[in-house]
Amino acid sequence: FMTEMRERNLHLMHELSVVDELKAELEQKAWGHNEEVRSAHEKNLHTVGNIRQAFISMSVDQAVLQSEKEKLEKWKKENEHINYREMIRELKEELVHLKHELSETKGNLAMKEQEFKQSEAKLHKMTQARRELTDKLAMTETKMLQLTPRIPRRYGELQHELKYDQILALDEALSMKMNIDSIMGLLLDTKLGPYLKFFGYLANNPYATYGKLTEVLHNQDWAELEKHVDAFTVQIAGNMLHHGVEMEKVATLLVGRDQDNKDLSKIGHKIIGLYASSANDPEKIEQLKNALMHANMSTVDRFKEAQSQVTDIKKHEAARDRYVEKLESEKKEYEDSVKEKMERRQAHKKKNMFEKFVEKEHGSHFIAFGTGLDVPRCFKYSGKIKNRSLGKKETESLVKEIWAAKKVWDEGKPERTRMEVYISVFLGDKYQELEQAELADNAYNFVNGLKIHSYDADCELFLKILLGHVTEEVYVALQDTQDELLQTMINTDKQLHNNSETGRIPKKDMSRLIETFFKAKTTLRISELQDSIEKQQPGKSTIEYKKLFEEDECFNQGPFLEEVKDQALAERLEYLQELETAFYRYSDSEHQLAEDGARKAFKLVDPDMSKEKLKFSLEKVYATTERLTKDHKVDVQEAMERLQKCVIGKGNRFKQFAKLAKLTLQGTKNPFAK
Repeated sequence: FMTEMRERNLHLMHELSVVDELKAELEQKAWGHNEEVRSAHEKNLHTVGNIRQAFISMSVDQAVLQSEKEKLEKWKKENEHINYREMIRELKEELVHLKHELSETKGNLAMKEQEFKQSEAKLHKMTQARRELTDKLAMTETKMLQLTPRIPRRYGELQHELKYDQILALDEALSMKMNIDSIMGLLLDTKLGPYLKFFGYLANNPYATYGKLTEVLHNQDWAELEKHVDAFTVQIAGNMLHHGVEMEKVATLLVGRDQDNKDLSKIGHKIIGLYASSANDPEKIEQLKNALMHANMSTVDRFKEAQSQVTDIKKHEAARDRYVEKLESEKKEYEDSVKEKMERRQAHKKKNMFEKFVEKEHGSHFIAFGTGLDVPRCFKYSGKIKNRSLGKKETESLVKEIWAAKKVWDEGKPERTRMEVYISVFLGDKYQELEQAELADNAYNFVNGLKIHSYDADCELFLKILLGHVTEEVYVALQDTQDELLQTMINTDKQLHNNSETGRIPKKDMSRLIETFFKAKTTLRISELQDSIEKQQPGKSTIEYKKLFEEDECFNQGPFLEEVKDQALAERLEYLQELETAFYRYSDSEHQLAEDGARKAFKLVDPDMSKEKLKFSLEKVYATTERLTKDHKVDVQEAMERLQKCVIGKGNRFKQFAKLAKLTLQGTKNPFAK
């Protein structure tokens, strides 16, 4: 700015000199010029004054600028010892850490909140039922005040299927003392539907009575009929008989009355063919008959039934109140347990370098771990590494290479090499010809690629194993479950096609196969698996099941296999989170879990747990095969770390997984083959 001011100053000085020269020239010419020249001279003098004023103003601005510059230099000297960039970096790291803790807390609470929402939904239904029964009670008490109580008719299990006008029609039919078999015949009729618009067509014809019309139709005396009705009616009657409609029903339809001369004009349109779709369903027919008989009870019997319902209402109300109290008590215990658990975890949890790397938001570069002894070889580097945002195809290709190489590496060893150790071995061998900087570049970008593409089930599982959140046995169990599922589909295919493998299974059989194979899953998750098959192969009546397991050129699996893997990982994490919460609930003030507390925790989380599964789980928690006593105790965090190394979960497939884990550790390549 000062440089610019100097340039402007020089420019103004130059203009001033030009003006002075012009002034001298004008003064020389002023003697011979007229009044107009003198006026121009005065204007020039005014211009010179303005220029001088501008020059003075610029000098003042220059002084102010110099003063501000001195203040800035003084402030820099006073604050030069403060490293603001370091403070901002520390604050950002602390913010990321707090966000992670908040996310983890929300995840732990979400599961129980869902359970409480379901319980609230049940309570809502119970409350609604209570209101309905209370309304019935109030209505019953009102009727009891009358000399002859009139209790509304109830149609049993069909009450909620019928519309209001249909109930009124059936009430009218029963009030007219119509035979139940006659009502059943109208309800189940399958042939009168197209002719309902002609119901009561001859109602005002004095000749056309039910008896006369039935007699004429029985004798097929069409000439006699044509004397009293129009030709169109004769044609309609002939068409109905031709299509198999019984003569009695033809007469009932045209006249609008039944054989007992009961007027059906108000109810015929509403009940004829109402249950035609159930005409061949014996169970539904029996249900319908029972409903009509129940509705046809005498007033006295209906009144007694209402009194019985009043008693049931009071019992349900008392049970509901007890259930609410129990829920509130359990909710308070759970909230206290979660609070204590989170405080405990916050005090003891220590994150490894990979967890910190994944949680941190990276820009165009990564900050390396350094060259300390605890840093794996391929990650040893000091300084910045460029973020190449590795693509999914390249990332998942490396994942598959690592799994294949690690299987060979671990073969014959007493226990598996931890993934955070082996990844350095693999990358060191793969990029052995590269310099350390290039090796670190590939290592850091691979881990970041896993984070970027963690929406993919394979990348997510590998990352969780690398971070130590999931044991490698989960991957092995998942792969073998996938193989077993495919083999089950092949076996089903052969059973359906005379021991011939066609590659196709009918959709309904595939649905039953999924329900049977995954019978330990919830109904919702079974439905999600079935929906994923429909999404992958929409609108097909037969499923090409081998295509469900195929990958594209970028290693993307179809919706079905992704759903299988996502559910397996989610179910395992949910189970471990529930167990951890239950362990804290039954542990002492020092978070030590006794043997009886562990038993209660397992039974709370998995009420259907078998004795064999409970024994296996307790052995893993206490790391012993000896007989457990009350003196056996273990820290909750230590127990959870031990369980994370096991293949464990809810449901009937536990035995297969437990056996699989054992056989896998013994080096069996395909446990399910045996």
